[in-house]
Order: sequence, then C-alpha cells, then structure tokens
Amino acid sequence: MSGLILSEKKEGVFYRESLEEKRIFSAEELCYYLKQNIYAINEDFFGEELCAFLAALGYQSLSVRLLQKKNLGKSYLSMAADVIMEIDYYSGEEKKKILAEFDRIMERSPAQNRKVRADILMKNGKEEDAYKEYKNISEDADLEEELRADCLNDLGVICGAGFRYEEAYTYFRQAMQLHKKQEYLDNMICCLILAKDGPGRMGTEALREKEKELCVQYGVSGELIEKYGIVVEREAKNVELSGDTIEFKEKISPRNKPLEEYHQTMEELLAGWKEDFRKQGLERQK
Repeated sequence: MSGLILSEKKEGVFYRESLEEKRIFSAEELCYYLKQNIYAINEDFFGEELCAFLAALGYQSLSVRLLQKKNLGKSYLSMAADVIMEIDYYSGEEKKKILAEFDRIMERSPAQNRKVRADILMKNGKEEDAYKEYKNISEDADLEEELRADCLNDLGVICGAGFRYEEAYTYFRQAMQLHKKQEYLDNMICCLILAKDGPGRMGTEALREKEKELCVQYGVSGELIEKYGIVVEREAKNVELSGDTIEFKEKISPRNKPLEEYHQTMEELLAGWKEDFRKQGLERQK
C-alpha cells in the first residue's frame, strides 16, 4: 500500500514541516514522510503543531501520547514509531522493517545521525542550517576524528560556495590535518585556484604562502596546481552551459522586458544577496 497515498483529508487542516517546507495533509502522508526523512528530523519535529494536526484528524490519543513523550524527553524515534504503528498505512511486514531501521539508527551515535541530518539539509539547499549543524557537530569534544574531519570539509564546501575562500581553505586544511584524505587535499587545491580571481579572491601574498604550504607539507607542485586549474576551468564552462545558469542569465537580462520589470527583478536579487551576506556576517561573528 505504501507506494500510493490514498487518504482522507480535512479542508484547511495541514502540517507544514520545516526541512523542505512541504505541507502534509493527512496521517498517511505523515507516515510516508517519516519513513523517507527519518534521518533528517529530530525531537523538534514532534511539537505542539504536529500534535494539534493529528488531533484535528481524529487521532486524539496519539496526539496526547506524543506530547507526553515529548515532555518526558523521549527519543524522536520512539515518537515516530508510535505514529507508524498507530496509523493504518503501512502493512504489518513494512512496519517491522521500518522499526528495524529505527533500531539501527539508535545504535549509531547521536553525532553520526546529526551528520546525516546536516547532509540532507545541504542537499535540500538549506546551506545556512547545514552550516550550523556541521559546526555544532565539529565542536563536539568527544567526536571521532574522521567524522570531525568530514564535518570540517563540509563547512569548507559551504564557505567556498559563498566565495569565502580564506575561510574555506582553513576548514579544508583542518580536515586534512585530522584525517589524510584525497578529497580534502583536492578541495584545498581547488579553493586556491578559485581564490585567484573574482569575488572572495585572496591577496597575492596569502596565495603564495598557501601554495608553499601545499608544496612543503603535501608535495603539491606548481605544475600539478596548473593541471587542476585546467580541470576547474573546464568545469566552470560546463556550469555556464547548464540550464540553471542559462535561466539566471535570462532573468537578469534586460532584453525584451519592460524597464520597470527589469529594475524590480534586479532589486529583488540584490535584496536577497544582501540578506544572505548579512546572515553570513552574523554567523561569522558568532
């Protein structure tokens, strides 16, 4: 039954989840969402709004039970299991498999599950939320070095995407110092190449020092950096030809548009960029 959602919905009753900002209109859709996104949610998911949503659909006892567990500090997996078992959407065999997966999640460390959640946030384009999650995980004193290195590398990727190359390089280097991995070294090299021109570029002296560091500590020659540069340039050209890039170019082009519409589009884009920059600045201050 789980391949197709057939359910009763009540007009005006829905729950908006925060991960992808999707609307959930029925108890059956909620079961499907929990199974597909169990790695991405946490205790915050099972708040008063969700419980009110379930009560409005006629699941009053389940709503009360979830609130009680929430107040007692029970695991979100326990609450998710209650929803899966109470609502008649999955078959008995499917429910067993889902609960077995919940058990496997409980066997992993909280940090490992938080890392999966951060990865999903990143995949869904919520870089700011992912950054906070990776940052919090990486600062866990009891974290194993390999997982900390992965989080530091992910922080570097987010910073690099935001043209904060100096900060990105620092994260990549910290990751490499903790756990020698080719991916981290590749990111260090590519970061320096991207930092030579355009937004977020580093000064000549800073670039020279970091290139020397790569040579002395990791045996990366200037010739190898040039080869990486060719690959980066080729990838940049591929990005220019991508559908998203073409769509963006058309959006900011004044061709065949009323002047008022063009100015409004540019103002909206600039306002969005300014807000993103402001948020990044506040995060760096923290």
